[in-house]
Amino acid sequence: MAYAQKLNGSWVELLAGVPVQYRIDKDEFLVSYDSILIWSDSEREFAGIYPIKEGEQPAQGYFVASRKLVDKDLRPVWKNTFAKTAEPEVPEEVTMRQAKIVLSRAGRLSQANTALESMSGQKGEEARIEWQYATVLRRDHPLVIGIGQALGMDDTTIDTLFREAAKV
Repeated sequence: MAYAQKLNGSWVELLAGVPVQYRIDKDEFLVSYDSILIWSDSEREFAGIYPIKEGEQPAQGYFVASRKLVDKDLRPVWKNTFAKTAEPEVPEEVTMRQAKIVLSRAGRLSQANTALESMSGQKGEEARIEWQYATVLRRDHPLVIGIGQALGMDDTTIDTLFREAAKV
């Protein structure tokens, strides 16, 4: 639990290890931060020290980017500002096992195998060798681009599959 007190009209968070100064009438007191932790709520309130309430929490896809202390019914509350969570980066490569598992989960593995079988000539043969024996699959590899096109996937869909594969 974090605590704050109002100084010069603004709420200030009290920091562990920093002595706390407070005034009652004309008398000033200096106590350790650890002391206020063992006080009762009424003792803290008498000294003008209040627990800080969390404030609004972020919606899914957002995070607390910054916060400041504000009054809420004469009590300190975090006023949070939010920012959109960044998409994770697309991995440059995933293992072939990860790629095939994600394609299977997406219901597209048999379509990918069919697309590979339908490729003719030397390029088709090399593509099938890559598919069977490669240990990693690079995002920028012509095989990924070719299978993606054969399955009607755009770059965004392929990027999403690579992100999912990295989690497997």
